[in-house]
Amino acid sequence: MFSHPGTIELAEDTDSLRVSLSQSQSIVISMDERTGKIALKDVGAPAVSNRSGRLLVFLTYVNRHPSVLPKALKSLKFDVRYDQAKEALY
Repeated sequence: MFSHPGTIELAEDTDSLRVSLSQSQSIVISMDERTGKIALKDVGAPAVSNRSGRLLVFLTYVNRHPSVLPKALKSLKFDVRYDQAKEALY
């Protein structure tokens, strides 16, 4: 899965990846060294009411099935952009 430059980049001063979901929203993905589980940090845009629940579902699913990370990221990115487009209409 290839992305446009700047969509996925190494976060500064950490061993994590910064993934751009849209122009104003991104997440930082890292791995807990003790448990081996993936951790997420929401950065960028103000919190959206249903976004934290969506990220929790995403995180739980990816920790159970790590091989689906690329597909799950693509789905999460689509959902965020879809919600932004829907909000722009109203």
